[in-house]
Amino acid sequence: LGHSFPTRRSSDLPLSVAYYLDQAYRAKSVGANSACMAMYRGALDQLLHEQGYVDGMLGNKLSKLEKDIKSGVAHKWAKDLDLRYLSYLNKLGSGSIHPNDGNVEKQKELDNELLTLVDLVFAMLLEKIYEQPKREDDWINALEKKSRLFKHNRSK
Repeated sequence: LGHSFPTRRSSDLPLSVAYYLDQAYRAKSVGANSACMAMYRGALDQLLHEQGYVDGMLGNKLSKLEKDIKSGVAHKWAKDLDLRYLSYLNKLGSGSIHPNDGNVEKQKELDNELLTLVDLVFAMLLEKIYEQPKREDDWINALEKKSRLFKHNRSK
């Protein structure tokens, strides 16, 4: 499956998120898998920032998102999402750049199979957050526009 962000980028995808996804794609294309995972973490951080979670580092943003979900004030996409996806992306991204007690052998776990899965998770996130709501708005607007052409006379 591989990465497809440069060619499939939604026009509604914020430039900051697209930038980090493009960097992930470029890193993977030259076999820099640890760098790729770090860029995915950056993309997640940017995505949450763009969605209004601007305080602190990624872990703090995820905690605030979880609190918002529990209190019922989170975005619709977040209410419908298993937050473990975001937690695991954070953990993998952090592991790709932190010392891990000097054990670079752990970096082998950031293989192409994992990165393909991460790509799929990001595709799902982008669909839920940007593409599906835009598509649904377009459909509603088209239906509303056409329905205005028909007058409905109601008997009293």
